Order: sequence, then structure tokens, then C-alpha cells
Amino acid sequence: ANPSSATNGNVELTGKAIDTESGIAGYQFSTNEHIDINSSEWQNINTTTEPIVQSIEVNQNDIYYFYVQDGAGNITQQPIEIDYIDTTVPTVNTITYSPEGWVSTGVTLTATAQDQESGIKAWQFSTQAGLTQESEGWNTLEQATTEMITQTWDVTINNDYYFYALDQAGNIYSRYIQIENIDQGSPEISSFAVTTNTTNSVSVAVQAEDSQSGLASIGAYTYYVSETGEFTEGVTTNENTYTYTELAENTTYYFKVEVRDAVGNTASKGEDGSISKQTGEIPSADQYITIGTVVWDNNGNPQNEG
Repeated sequence: ANPSSATNGNVELTGKAIDTESGIAGYQFSTNEHIDINSSEWQNINTTTEPIVQSIEVNQNDIYYFYVQDGAGNITQQPIEIDYIDTTVPTVNTITYSPEGWVSTGVTLTATAQDQESGIKAWQFSTQAGLTQESEGWNTLEQATTEMITQTWDVTINNDYYFYALDQAGNIYSRYIQIENIDQGSPEISSFAVTTNTTNSVSVAVQAEDSQSGLASIGAYTYYVSETGEFTEGVTTNENTYTYTELAENTTYYFKVEVRDAVGNTASKGEDGSISKQTGEIPSADQYITIGTVVWDNNGNPQNEG
């Protein structure tokens, strides 16, 4: 038989026979264990005492018999069992991934597969569809198995991932999974405004968003203030605005904001000292302070009514 090992194609059976007395007069291949001279399937030939060689292709597993009859009507047969034709693809179960929530580092893919006929002999994960037996990248098992196999792969980017299983007969089956929960991008800060409120108070406001995991639900914003442009400790809050009080008057302050998303990716504005604001100055004694519609001097005397 050719081939003589697992295949998903046809198998060629070859029968050889010789009769040096009355010679061979006919032959046939059959799956019937009992054939007599009256069978309608005999292939008659010119009776010969020379060896004959006959072949047939089969595509199913079975016990096949090669029969010959000689010129005197004697019949003999030789059986061969073909049990390695495998046209069934392996079973590949749904691919899973862990963790399932938003992550920044990556996820682990897990795939299981089984082939209960010729057995799985190789597997691979890939980002490519349509791999064949001749493709590169196959991981060959030490020994083909009909048991369930489990394989894992760590991935760090969002993509479509395929798992392939290849059996001994050359049948391939694959499944794919789309990974979308890996967030390695920073939030986007669209604006960062600094406003002087009073002589010692400044407010900051930031507008930011994150299109993947979203901004952190707790501690999305950290605000920093410095007189030198060097930032150390900040104030972390859930609000996109913050007001600094008790600042020194008539002093230039530098401001920075850091925004983080749900998985810890951050973006910042002002870290280079480019965002600054000067606090106001307390009026001198000869200046007037307007309160409501009355103008008062620094001695507390009303000057006029508006």
C-alpha cells in the first residue's frame, strides 16, 4: 500500500501474484471476504504463468482483498487492512484570553485541540490567516497524540490571532480571536488652562480623554505647582479642576498636570516649565479698592457712590 502511513488522500493498493502451473486467468480487488468463481467482478486476463501486478486506489478505511484465480478455477486471496485514511480535520475549541478586562501589558491566549483519528502532530499560533502544512512556524510534538493538547501564547498588541492544529494525515483546522483590550496609548490632553483668581489664588482646569480604557475612575488627575519649574509632590484628585490658595502675591508659579487612564498610562502638560502664571499684587496705600458700588480709600473712608 502506498502511502503506508496517515494520509488524507487515496491509498494505492498493489497486488502481485504468480501461478506456474495452470496460470493466472483473472483477478479482482474487493472488500468481500468470500468471493467465488461466479462473481461478476472478475477481471479476466489472458492466462499466464508470468507474474502479474495489479493496482487500485481506495479512499476509505477497510479490509481489502486481492483475489486471483488460475486456469483450473482455483482461487486464493490476500487481505490488507487500511486504517490510516483520515479526512477529518482536528477539533479546535474556542480560544480564550486572560485577563479579560483592560490591560496595558498584554494577555495570555489559551487554545485547546484534539484529533481522535490520526492524532495531532503540530500546532502554531499566528497573526496570519490561511496557513498550510508547508507554512513555516509549526511546533512539532515529540509524538503525535489523540489526546487533548493545550497551548498558550503571550501577546502584547491588539490584533487578530489564529491557532492552528495539524494532524498526521495533513488535515488542518484553525480558530481565531480578536484581542481589543490591550491599552498602551496615553490619554489625550486637549487643553490645560491656568487662571489667576485673587492675589494668592490660582485655578487650573484640564480637558482630557482616553479612547480605549477611558480615564481612571479614581485619581485620574494629579496637579503640581512650583516656583522653580521643578515638580515633586502633586495633588491627586478625580476632578478636572483644582484651585491653589495661600500662594505668595506677585510671584510666578509653574504648573503641571498629569492625567492617567484606567490601566495606568499617563500624559502630562507643563512638565517642561512652559505653563506659568503670576499671582496678583496687593494694592498699595494710595490705591483705591472698589467694593460693590462704593469706593473706599485705605483708611476706610467712603469716597463716592457709583
